Amino acid sequence: MARESFAMVSAPERFVAGDSVTIGFRYVVGEGGLPMGSKLKLGLPSAGWGEPLVNHKRMWDLDPSKANRWLHYMRLNTTFEVETDTTAFLEPYARFEQRPGDDRCIQRWWITFVVVEADFAPGDVVEVTYGDPTWGEAGGRVQPVVEPRGDFSFFAQTPGGEIREVDGSPVWVAVEAGPVQRAFLRMPTISGADAPTPRVYVTDRCCNPPLGETPSIEVEVQQAGDVRRATAVSGAEGLRVEAQPSVVRSDSEDQVYWGDIHGKTSFSGDGLAPIDEYISYARDFGAEDFTAVSDHSGCNRQSWFDTQEKAAEYTVDGEFIALKGFEFSYAHGHRNVYFDNHRIEEIWPGERLDLAAGPDGLRPFFEYLRSRKDELISIPHHTMVWTDWDVFDHELERVCEIYSMWGCTERPISEGNTLWDKSCIPGGGAQAGLARGYRYGFIAASDSHSGFPGRQHPDLYGFCFSYKSGLAAIRAPELSAKSLVDSLKARNCYATTGARIYVEFAVDGERMGSEIIGDGPRQITGRVVGTDQVTRVDIVRDNADWLTLTPGDDDVTIDATDDAPLGNGSFYYLRVTQADGEMAWASPVWVDPTQ
Repeated sequence: MARESFAMVSAPERFVAGDSVTIGFRYVVGEGGLPMGSKLKLGLPSAGWGEPLVNHKRMWDLDPSKANRWLHYMRLNTTFEVETDTTAFLEPYARFEQRPGDDRCIQRWWITFVVVEADFAPGDVVEVTYGDPTWGEAGGRVQPVVEPRGDFSFFAQTPGGEIREVDGSPVWVAVEAGPVQRAFLRMPTISGADAPTPRVYVTDRCCNPPLGETPSIEVEVQQAGDVRRATAVSGAEGLRVEAQPSVVRSDSEDQVYWGDIHGKTSFSGDGLAPIDEYISYARDFGAEDFTAVSDHSGCNRQSWFDTQEKAAEYTVDGEFIALKGFEFSYAHGHRNVYFDNHRIEEIWPGERLDLAAGPDGLRPFFEYLRSRKDELISIPHHTMVWTDWDVFDHELERVCEIYSMWGCTERPISEGNTLWDKSCIPGGGAQAGLARGYRYGFIAASDSHSGFPGRQHPDLYGFCFSYKSGLAAIRAPELSAKSLVDSLKARNCYATTGARIYVEFAVDGERMGSEIIGDGPRQITGRVVGTDQVTRVDIVRDNADWLTLTPGDDDVTIDATDDAPLGNGSFYYLRVTQADGEMAWASPVWVDPTQ
C-alpha cells in the first residue's frame, strides 16, 4: 500500500550562506492518488534563497509526449521528473507566498506544481531538483543570512482547496557562515593632524560574522592633499577590501558619525536575531558609531523594558551609542521614534492610539509625542509604500528615511529613480512631501530583520527587501545619544546607500538642514569625497535637477550660483552617484524670500 511521503534525497553536507547548491526532493503519491487539478507545493526556507527558475510551457504545443513542450530559451534551475504509468503531468510556477496556516507577514519562495492531463496513481513518484545545473546555472543560492533552523516544507492541495502537510515535512536545515572574505578599513571621517590608525572589521562574503581564523591584515594610510585613505598591504589576499576616506580638518568642531537605526529583533515577531546579537553586530562587525532597535510597537510590548535596558547597557559615550527607540506601523504611515536619553519608562498604554479613527487616529499619538518633543524625534519611512502625507507633524518629524533595503523613496521610477522596484502610492515619496512644504532632512537605514544593521544584504524578506543596507551620516560635536538626536532635529545629517561617502553641502554658507532668508543670488557650495569615482552630482532645486556635474573624480568641489527668482520656500539638496552605483543624498537647505 502506497504511503504519501516527502523527503530530501540529496543535498550538500553543509549549507553555507551564499553558496550555490543542488538539492533533490522526492514525493510519493499516497493510496488515494492525486487527482487532476491538485497542487503540490514545495517551500524553500525563506525569500532569501535564490529564485527557483522553473519550466515555462509552450502555449502552442501542449502535448507532453513532445520534447519541445518546454521553453528552453528561458533560464532554468529547478526541474522535475515524474514516474507514472498514467498520462498525468505537472505544470510548475514559483512565487512568494506565506506558509499555509501562518498568518504572519513572512513570505518565502514556493514552487507549485499543478496536476494536469490525468490523475496520478498511488505509488507514483515526483522528483524535484532545486539548483539543477543542467541548463547552464550554477545551482540554487543559499540564503545570505545565517540561520540555525530553517525548513523545506511540502504540502498537497486538493482541487477543492483543502491543504495538508505531507508526512516527512518539514525538513530542517541550518545555514552557516563562511570563512573571512570581506574586510572593512575604518577611520574617523574627519581627522586631525595626526594620521589615525585604521580598525579592521571582517565578515564572510555575505557580511555574516565569519567562521574560522581571522587573518592578520596590515594596513597603510596614505594622504593626498587633505584626504587620507587606508589600503591593505598584506594579509588581505583574496579578500574584498572596502575603506572610507578621512578628511583632515584640524579645526573641526564636529565629526561625521555613521549608523543604522532601523531594524528588528526577535522581540518584533518578524525579526530573527536576539537583541544582544543585533546591537553587538552593529558595533563589532558593522563598524558603526551608533545603532537603534526599532521593533514593531516596541513601546507597547513587555519587551520594552529589555529594549531600553539593552540600549543603556551597550551605550558608552564617545565609543558607541545604542539609541532607545521603537517603530509604530499604522495604515497612514510607518514611523520610528528615537530618544536622546536612556531613562527606563513604563510600557505605553494602548489608548495613546486610536486605530479605528482613520488619519485622526494618530492625533493622540502625536499629541503625546509633542509633550515630550524636547527628548525625542519621529522619523517616517517607506514613504512610497505606506505614507499618507496628509498625516505629518512639523514639530516632530524633522528627518525622513530616503533609502533602505526597500530601495530609494526619493521619487517614482518614472522620474528617474533607479533604486526602486515596487509601485508608488499616488502622492508618495520624499519629494512629494517636500512639494507640500514639509521640511525634513534625509537619512538612510536598513530595516534589517535578520540582525545585521548597516551591512545587511537582501535577506530572508527578499520579496520586499531588494537592496542592501543604507547608512545614516550624522554630523555632531560628540558621540552621545543627546548629541545625535539634537543633530537629527537640526537636520545636520545625510543618507548613503552604505558607502561612507564624505559630503558637505551649503547654501550661502549655511550647512545642510538650514533655513535661511534672502532675495539675491544664492551661492551653492559643497564637497564630495567618494569611496569610488564620483560620476554624477545633481543639485536639486524644488524637486528638479537644477545643475548636474559629471566629474569622474573621487574628490569633487561644488561651487555654483543661482540667480533665478525664488519661490515661496525654495529648497536645494544634493544627490551623489558613484561609478560603483553607491549614492548619497544631502539634507536640503531652504531659502525663504524676505517679507
